Amino acid sequence: KDKRKPFAAGGALAGMLLGAALAALPGLVRPRVGDPSELALLGEGVAVAPALPEVRPEDARSRRLASHQVSMLRTVLDQSRDAETSGPVVVTVVSADRGEGKTNLSLALGRAFASAGRRTLLVDADLAHAGLSRALSLQEQPGLREHLGEGSTGTLAGSCLNVGSRLSVLTAGRTSTPEAPTEALSRAGLHKLVASVGGDLDVVVIDTPSLSAAPDVLAAAALADHVVLVVREGQRLSRARAVAERVSRLCGGRCHAVLNRASRVGEALLPDEVQAWGPIARPVVPAVPVA
Repeated sequence: KDKRKPFAAGGALAGMLLGAALAALPGLVRPRVGDPSELALLGEGVAVAPALPEVRPEDARSRRLASHQVSMLRTVLDQSRDAETSGPVVVTVVSADRGEGKTNLSLALGRAFASAGRRTLLVDADLAHAGLSRALSLQEQPGLREHLGEGSTGTLAGSCLNVGSRLSVLTAGRTSTPEAPTEALSRAGLHKLVASVGGDLDVVVIDTPSLSAAPDVLAAAALADHVVLVVREGQRLSRARAVAERVSRLCGGRCHAVLNRASRVGEALLPDEVQAWGPIARPVVPAVPVA
């Protein structure tokens, strides 16, 4: 009896199973974040915040769902504020690597606070890439670079630009201005920044460089009232956990982890008045210095 065909079929099946096992092996060896609930594995000092969906420009519902989730995050941050805190609430937005959606969330969160009646300042502290400034087409406006460099003059408040009702921005600065060292955004630098511009503000949202590019910026988290850690779906769990532990240790447990581009975000009952998500927003009024 010819046994070659059964052996051939068995060999093909074994090859397919082996291929599938090899394909799954990286995920088993280095598991990746694939669900909002998995953010609970980042550590005891990390609060799981509302997840953000993958936003498709042609899909109005995904934009509305994202806006709704950002509004929920804003509510969480409002409710967890220390009642004895004086001055503006400082929210620092961080991520382990570039491309996790940190800048889009910073912009959306600033808009959410402003829409809720809070006088809000967005600060683009990513001096190398200036993503927030570019999103607002303000990358050639003077800003943080000019004030962090040696021999800087003038006040930070005079460089803040109105970009909407109750919303202003401090850009990263002109690209022609020599880049200040990231050490300037240390605890002392952040304290000086908030003291300079915080008199008439309710909220300051700081968009930072990715921690892989500028680890010195992590020290600024210690003076923030809240740190929002953005984790994209598919990020290595070990990588996210390492960053979360460092952030939580520095900020005393005031860390909120957000899963971005999540494929499993519950379909909430969305009110019609939810503002559309705007990942690339534009100034709605001419940019002029804040008085």
